[in-house]
Order: sequence, then structure tokens, then C-alpha cells
Amino acid sequence: MATKDGQTIPFKLGVKKELGFVCGDFVGDERKGILTAGGKADLEATFHLDHLFGDGQEPVDSDINLSAFGFDPLATLAGEKGVDLNSQDLQARLGAADYQAFLQVLANLGHVGEGHCRQTQAFTTITSFNL
Repeated sequence: MATKDGQTIPFKLGVKKELGFVCGDFVGDERKGILTAGGKADLEATFHLDHLFGDGQEPVDSDINLSAFGFDPLATLAGEKGVDLNSQDLQARLGAADYQAFLQVLANLGHVGEGHCRQTQAFTTITSFNL
């Protein structure tokens, strides 16, 4: 679900792309992912959807909101039950420039804690997420 100005819309986006990331230092309350030889380690990998929609708790002109794809382009595609689109639908209905902007945001979703990850793999298979 995404909400803006009192309007809440359920989103299901089926993206025919695989996301691959390389992540550096964990940024958070507790250091994680430090592996000793022969040992095991825990790591928290997250997708930060504020990169897709923005963050309503931040100023409109904040970096996260200026770089986000935004609520409006997807909200305009909503039907009675919200947005339920696959990558082909998104590409056709968003238009070339908006679809490329959408893909660029996907490349920045991967994080370890609050630490950013770098995309390493071209988008190749189906990924689906409900918002």
C-alpha cells in the first residue's frame, strides 16, 4: 500500500527483472555481516521502497523525495483494486522515459541496514512484490 494526501492504493508490481547487488558496510545500530574464517554471520538485506515512492516524513525537496520515482505516475495507472501490473504493462503504460526512470529506481532498492548496495546484475527474470 502507498498513501499520499489521504489516498491509499494497493500496489502489486510484477517486474520481469532480476535484481543483483554487491553490498558494502552495514549501516545500522549493530554491526552485522562480519565473517571470520570457517564461521557464520548474519546480515540484514532490505529493499528500501522509499526510493520508489519517496518519504512523506521528509521535506518535499529532500534528496530521497527528489530522486524517488513517486506516487503519482503509478497512481494514475490504478484500477478499482489498485495497481496490479507486470513489466510489460508498466513499459507500455508509463512510456519510455518514465519506464527507464522506474528501472533506475529499482537498481537503487538494495540495502544492508541503511547502507546502500550497488547493482551488479542486469535485470533478467521475474521479481514480484506487493506494496
